[in-house]
Amino acid sequence: MEHSISESTEINTSEQELFDFINTPSECVEASPSQTFSDIQKKDDGSHEFDYEYSMAGVSLTGHCTSKEFDPDAHVLVYDYTGGIDAEMRLDVKQNDEGGTVLKCQTTYEVPDSVFGSVVKPVIEKYNSREMRKFVEGVKEIVEHKSEA
Repeated sequence: MEHSISESTEINTSEQELFDFINTPSECVEASPSQTFSDIQKKDDGSHEFDYEYSMAGVSLTGHCTSKEFDPDAHVLVYDYTGGIDAEMRLDVKQNDEGGTVLKCQTTYEVPDSVFGSVVKPVIEKYNSREMRKFVEGVKEIVEHKSEA
């Protein structure tokens, strides 16, 4: 069964600086408390692919992640996670009217459609929602701190 979560935050930086940050997995992973990335490869179009490990409630899920959509002009990046997690993560960066920049992050993922899935679904949803919030807040903190330096 498919589930989607979304978070956004305003960040005091330029669209380009924020997009460059989210398109640099070795830096962006610092904002993701439950993930580690390895074997990061830059693709010909400027996007990336890498192996990931996602730790959730003491369980580690591993797999591969690659950019599925990459539009640096529109500041859109969509990652496709396969392996331990089947998910799509969309990151949109937009300038707002007040001069700040908004990062919107939306992730759609599959929860097993089984008795086990039904039992763990509320735990998975709560955990992933909390991690998404930590991620966007972490990006904000890191990028704004870099801008001040």
